[in-house]
Amino acid sequence: MKTITLKNISKTLAQKTLFTNVSLSIVQRDRVAIIGNNGTGKSTLLKIMVGVESVDEGEVQVNQSVAYIGQEFAGDRTLSVAEYLSQQKVTAGVHAIIKKFGIINPSLLENGNLSELSGGQLRVLEIACVLSRGPMFLCIDEPENHLDIKVRHILTGLLQDYWGAVIMVSHDHILINSLTKKIVLIEHEAVSVTTDLTYEELVEERLKRQDLMRHDYQMAKRKLTKMANLVTELKRQTTFSDSKAKTYQMKKRQLATEKELVETMIRPDTRRPEIRAGEVEQKQGKLIVQLNEVSGGYGTTTLFSKVNLDIRFGQKLCILGRNGTGKTTLLRLITGGIEPQAGEVRTGVNINTVVFSQHSELPLQNTAFELFAAIGISKDSARSILTRLMFTKAEMDMVTERLSGGQKQRLRLALMFYAKPDFVILDEPTNNLDPVNWQFLVELVEEFEGTVLCVTHDQSFLEAINELIILVVAKKTLIRVWGSIDGAISLL
Repeated sequence: MKTITLKNISKTLAQKTLFTNVSLSIVQRDRVAIIGNNGTGKSTLLKIMVGVESVDEGEVQVNQSVAYIGQEFAGDRTLSVAEYLSQQKVTAGVHAIIKKFGIINPSLLENGNLSELSGGQLRVLEIACVLSRGPMFLCIDEPENHLDIKVRHILTGLLQDYWGAVIMVSHDHILINSLTKKIVLIEHEAVSVTTDLTYEELVEERLKRQDLMRHDYQMAKRKLTKMANLVTELKRQTTFSDSKAKTYQMKKRQLATEKELVETMIRPDTRRPEIRAGEVEQKQGKLIVQLNEVSGGYGTTTLFSKVNLDIRFGQKLCILGRNGTGKTTLLRLITGGIEPQAGEVRTGVNINTVVFSQHSELPLQNTAFELFAAIGISKDSARSILTRLMFTKAEMDMVTERLSGGQKQRLRLALMFYAKPDFVILDEPTNNLDPVNWQFLVELVEEFEGTVLCVTHDQSFLEAINELIILVVAKKTLIRVWGSIDGAISLL
């Protein structure tokens, strides 16, 4: 049978054990999603399957053609598009595949350079090249990267129809549920496979399992404490009576055995990051931003015109649109970063606006305490917040450069919502968020009493927010959509 087979593999990376004694088999037509928290080894497992990474122990067997697409474009961007296609040894069908995505102009394929293409266009080009070659096993790390919500739907359809196996690392719930029949979860240095649950059902089942494991561990620790107390008492009694010596030695051996058993038990941390968004002082209905007959673009190019938008305090809004239609331009107009080509942008009085940019980072040489102090939060209050964010005492004093990716994401979100904003702008906030931080963000947005304006391609995130106002950038204007998100997507 044509398979990728992993037999009892183990992998350590940067002195951290990712997984041990893992066995897994993938066959033709399988649709597999690899999920887990950041840092658990998802990308490493995918690379092992295609031979990019080696294993410390165990065996990897691949008896058919395999292709790998990483998180970012791997080609030489100094090449022309035609030169790149020639290098990739594509088949004649590559142009038909590219055309289905609808985001690369034919003239770019003939005369353009890779340096002219956007991140989404490069992603489509790389995926189309590999699809045209038709490997038996197609391995993609975060296929949704840089793709707008419409292109994600197109990609899902192409991967559903693909003749070979598709194995992917992904954070896109909709893509996982629509495409995959097998979910591989990495946690606690182990890999488990589920074939009959949706992404959301698996996450819920995982939380229940962790709660049960934690309960079992706590019960075992209580039993161990009682046994240790008994051994201590028996030892004391042996000083007065030799008759207790035999019992003492037997219980002492039992205690040693129980200690070994407890040490091998998995001790999951079932805590969740929990904080309440900072209080706001504005009144419901107060004007945040108003756009009257606004046109926007760059240079002599107009991306949209005659846009009318009224944003009030307390609303939750989302902007949907294809890449290149002007979503970022619209955000910059709303924040005052650029002037409109025509029309008027009015801003409310004394509005504290914070922006979560997909490209911004935390200062790397400051501690979490210092970052909270910068927004006026005392050390005692910051310690309480950080405890609820699942930081240890040692991690609170670390410079952010030494924190994990997940900790940085939680800290960045908390700092934003504790800066007492009235208006929060989220620019693709769910990119690379693991399940814990994804849920954390949803809860923050839901609890926040102020105004939220979000640009995202994550459909599951949109579906998780109640009373969401959907705005679609299409047909060179802004359209307010009443009803389902699917109805909004149909306009794109």
